[in-house]
Amino acid sequence: MTNTIFLLGAGASVEANLPKASELFEEITNDVSNSSWKALLQELKDKSKNKFEDSISALEFLSSQNFATLELDLLKIISDVKFEIPKSQLEDIYNLVDYIKRIWINDKFQVNNSQSVEYLHPLLQFCKEHRQSIFTLNYDNTIEKAADFLNIEYSTGFANPNELKTEFFDINNFKLGNHDLNLYKLHGSIGWFISKLSSDNLYNNVYKPYNKNDSDEKSSKPAIILGSKNKLTWEGMYLDLLMTFRKQLRTAENIYILGYSFSDNHINKYIQEAWSNYPNKTFTIVDPYPPDFRTLPTPCFLGGVHEVKGSFDFRNLFFSVENPHNNKLHLIKARTSVFCKQLEARKLKVIDLSGLWIKKGEPP
Repeated sequence: MTNTIFLLGAGASVEANLPKASELFEEITNDVSNSSWKALLQELKDKSKNKFEDSISALEFLSSQNFATLELDLLKIISDVKFEIPKSQLEDIYNLVDYIKRIWINDKFQVNNSQSVEYLHPLLQFCKEHRQSIFTLNYDNTIEKAADFLNIEYSTGFANPNELKTEFFDINNFKLGNHDLNLYKLHGSIGWFISKLSSDNLYNNVYKPYNKNDSDEKSSKPAIILGSKNKLTWEGMYLDLLMTFRKQLRTAENIYILGYSFSDNHINKYIQEAWSNYPNKTFTIVDPYPPDFRTLPTPCFLGGVHEVKGSFDFRNLFFSVENPHNNKLHLIKARTSVFCKQLEARKLKVIDLSGLWIKKGEPP
């Protein structure tokens, strides 16, 4: 079996009845009772054009800064519209962000019904049979829930030293034990926490308590990355996971990309690097509603784009650079559940896009 990896975006979890990105602002606004939180969330929704994760990420960073007012366009995280927050609201904003990451997201993205993730069973069974890895940008527990139901042993990089109830992350734990599947959660996960206490051991400050109620709110924060443009949290555990993804992209022959919107700068950069610089690869995009691959988006930067910006779709990522190694690009127009059934039957319905990229200097 050729070396294969799977990359899962938010679209791969939608069929587990989890909230869609476009619904998050409305749901959190309805769920909170604090009137000032409601007003802030509504204004964020309007001015950010409904970009929930980017908005909360911006709040999280900017609320920690010592500004008289906080302007959310400082990092161009949300939009070009200035959104000023009085310094007097800093504590309230901090409490809102902490509530969203610690409690609300954990409740909304926790899958409790095994039946809701049955559609993922063929994917996990395939990975177990062929010893393949899954990388996911989702912080929900869909893969874990499906694996537990199937009794598939998996690793997320945590180990239980000295038989303690608390498990600690170390990138080397993926190489230990006799598990069937490596699950790399690039954006962290519900139920994971980062200790605020300094430590000489970089990995020991990322932990997973035996009971989620064991986490200390005063000495920890949820280990979740929010926002596609967040450049400030790729360190420690997150950086190790990202570099592992980059390394496996370079050596994998088949890369399946499921339900990914191509809006994460870091992920896009390494996908394009592997596409342009390493031979013998087939990239397969699984998307039920892909853009028209016969046309190019505007702008499409031709001739060697190496810094791929957010909001690109796959056309701009793959078609904007030369393909010197004649790597293949395939498309499967299907939901994740349909793809999994095709994978189980070994009958993938593939559209070959390999000859459609633009060579340097040619107009679209």
